[in-house]
Amino acid sequence: MKKMKILSVTVVLIAGFSLFLQPIDAFAASRLRRTHVSRRAPTPIVTVAPISPVISAPLSVTSATRALWVWGASAAIVSDSRAQDEFFSFIAAPGGDASLRINRLYFFGDNLGISSNPAPVRAFLRRAHQSGIAVEYLTGDAAWALPGMGYNATARVDKVIAFNTGATDERFDGIHFDIEPYLLAEWNSNRASVSANFVNILKESRAKITASGQNLSLAADIPTWYSFTVPEIWQPITVADTPLSNATIMNYFDSKANFLFGYGGADVSGGIGPNLRASGALPLTFGAETGITDPSTTFFEEGRTALAETFAAAAQTYSGTNGFGGLAIHHFDSLRSLK
Repeated sequence: MKKMKILSVTVVLIAGFSLFLQPIDAFAASRLRRTHVSRRAPTPIVTVAPISPVISAPLSVTSATRALWVWGASAAIVSDSRAQDEFFSFIAAPGGDASLRINRLYFFGDNLGISSNPAPVRAFLRRAHQSGIAVEYLTGDAAWALPGMGYNATARVDKVIAFNTGATDERFDGIHFDIEPYLLAEWNSNRASVSANFVNILKESRAKITASGQNLSLAADIPTWYSFTVPEIWQPITVADTPLSNATIMNYFDSKANFLFGYGGADVSGGIGPNLRASGALPLTFGAETGITDPSTTFFEEGRTALAETFAAAAQTYSGTNGFGGLAIHHFDSLRSLK
């Protein structure tokens, strides 16, 4: 596929999605600058099974999970009926490929007004559940791992718990953190401290969920290289009493061999196989990048067919493996542009 220059102001859309042709909101633009360049290790060191349309408990991740991150577009999807119709139509068969059908959303929630204007959010969640799709409240910022900043995360847990109280199918199925402390300058100067702060956020969030009595999952995005370079985080989240329900590995490679078997296809570090062997009690979902970023970490150039073939190979290879919690795609805006 021909290489394309990064578009810093607008999202490139495929035909039929003109409704979304608009400047990327400040949050999404910030994420594109902050995270997509840094997904690599800092230094080297198919049809989905049917799901019940009525959800009374969060859907656990399984080998059939096909998840999708949704960032800046989430507010429009909730508030605009046409945008919502197009969204549900698209994720049923992204780019016309039913093998990529999405059944779980990591849905950015901070711009939805779940406290001030909950009605449209509840309507969206009801529709998602009726379509067999679980929805996790997506939120996070690297700075929350700094001293004294963890309240930003736990306050959102409180907000989701309050929103869910008394609801049945009009509720979030989980909370999903995207907190990446390795993006901080303090990662190099005081990694032990920011790592401990991150783990404490997870533990405090789990305690709040447990105290609420709600059947609410807790997940986090984890780089593919944490398992072999960051024991300060990897060990506490993979023990038997892990605070997480599951984690999504940001398994950002651009080839089938590396996606399945890690760096260099060597089956030693990174990738699905090595991470599963190191995962202990923690179920793992493996995410692929489709955005415009470091070419070695994204399927943007390889295209949708290569992504689908890689997912099919991953499912065939690992569906029977303990801890394999399916696959995910980062992210909605770039997936709908994928050729």
